[in-house]
Amino acid sequence: MAVMASLVKEAGDLTRCIIQRREGNCNSAFQPADFEDNETGRQCEPQVPCHEQCAGLLNAQEPSPGPFGGLSPENSGNDDSSGSD
Repeated sequence: MAVMASLVKEAGDLTRCIIQRREGNCNSAFQPADFEDNETGRQCEPQVPCHEQCAGLLNAQEPSPGPFGGLSPENSGNDDSSGSD
């Protein structure tokens, strides 16, 4: 169930990236680090609160963009968000 939820979240990021061309969603869609972090979370001890087990991830630097990071205007250098033709 957790793996499916992770895939749905990544698919949602990719959908928003393609439709809305939002930098955050494009960078986040299918980032390898997301899958690594989720795997870590699934291995957590049930009796220890999540915020304690994943505290190191809270202030971690944002990982490199995933494979769709170049689709956003901010990353591609083709900012077509101005509305001009």
